[in-house]
Amino acid sequence: MAYSTVDRANAALTAIGARRINALDEDVKEARVCAARFAAVRDALIRSHPWNFAMARARLAALADPPAWGWARAFALPVDALRVWRVAGLVDDQWIVEGRRLLSDAPAPLDIVYLGRVENPADWDSGFAEAFSARLAAEIAADIVDETATTERLWRLYREKLAEARRADAQEGSAEAPPTPSWIEARR
Repeated sequence: MAYSTVDRANAALTAIGARRINALDEDVKEARVCAARFAAVRDALIRSHPWNFAMARARLAALADPPAWGWARAFALPVDALRVWRVAGLVDDQWIVEGRRLLSDAPAPLDIVYLGRVENPADWDSGFAEAFSARLAAEIAADIVDETATTERLWRLYREKLAEARRADAQEGSAEAPPTPSWIEARR
C-alpha cells in the first residue's frame, strides 16, 4: 500500500483519538500540530537506524578549501544526507563529520554509504511507516489531548512498533556494517 503524508498523520491522530485531517495545511489544530513535527520526526527516525530503504551511496569530490587544521581534505555531504554510515576503505577514526562536511586525510574521491532523507511516505518501508506514525502520535499527543496516560501509552506503542520494524528491516538483508575501529583491530 502506498502511503501519503496525510495517511501517516491520520494514523497518528487516530492513535491519539483525535479527528482526522484532509491536508497538513488545513487550518485546524490537528493539522498544524502534525505539520509542525512531521519532518523533524521523520528525519530523526531515519537517522536512528540503518534502514534499508533509506540507504544511499555517493562518491564525494574534495572541496577546494581544506579545513583550517587537523585534516587534509573536506568533502561536501549530499544534500539529503542525514547520517554517514560508512566511508569505503576507512575506519571511524580516519574521518569525521562536521556540519555538512566530511573531513579526512584520505585522497579524493571518497565513496560513502549514508542514510538519506526520504520525504515521500510511499517510498518508506511499511514497518517504518507504522513506527513513524506511532512516534508522531507520541510527540504531538500532549498538544492534542491533555492526558498523561495517553501519551505514555503512545510512547509504549512507538517502542513496540520500532522494535518490530527494526527486526523486519534486519531480516531483509542488512546495510553493510561500518568497519571495525582501529583500536578494536589493534586488540585482535
